[in-house]
Amino acid sequence: MPLMNGIEATRRIREEEGNYGVHIQIIALTAHERGEEEINKMDEVAASKRQEVEAALEVVSVAIATVEEKQDYESLAAAYKANLHLQSLIAANIRDEYTLLEEEEIRRENA
Repeated sequence: MPLMNGIEATRRIREEEGNYGVHIQIIALTAHERGEEEINKMDEVAASKRQEVEAALEVVSVAIATVEEKQDYESLAAAYKANLHLQSLIAANIRDEYTLLEEEEIRRENA
């Protein structure tokens, strides 16, 4: 992820979900391009179970079925509000990243 890695995204989701009284299931998929230490960090911040590629579809299917079984409109509304808030956090992150890039470009031009 270019602007926020999965570990940071998971931390932010876990911090914010408490404000809305919901638990968002996170399914982390990796190409194992990172070391075991980074993968273990994902576990430390409560990212959902690591799975091999063959099992990933099953995990996603079960997660979707679980949500469908528990369709509670109040929870869905709270999750929607949490999602909007997280989108605003991500947008702010992107804005900050572009600002830093612009400042860096100006410094290079003035150097």
